[in-house]
Amino acid sequence: MPDDTPTGDKAVYVFIEMIALGFVLYAIVEAFKDHPSWAKVGIALVLGLLFFWVDVNWTKLKVKIRLTWVRRIDNIASDYRYRYGLALLLVCDIRVQIAANSASMPLCRHPHQTQEPALFKISRWIERLGQS
Repeated sequence: MPDDTPTGDKAVYVFIEMIALGFVLYAIVEAFKDHPSWAKVGIALVLGLLFFWVDVNWTKLKVKIRLTWVRRIDNIASDYRYRYGLALLLVCDIRVQIAANSASMPLCRHPHQTQEPALFKISRWIERLGQS
């Protein structure tokens, strides 16, 4: 069935492809920033291509790796928790990238106005309660 969870070599292919895709997407995001770090772009692309090469040659590499490592990789790739964890890490990385890019943007429309975070307002209110 096409909707079944992949197991065995197919699960390993999918798992390694997701890792390679994450590195390549990071390289693309970094390349299109205003001031890209070309070292990060290069390292991410090399890692993405390395994981893609491992994915393509998995059947050949599996024979050369010890049996315990092959079983461990199969178990990790077949377990849904690791796939969800990897997806969660990817979403968190995207959120951090968005937060880092929006940190340079002002919070209010007028440059002379300042907007104080609610946490500081609450802490000042608690200090005033303690003083009275």
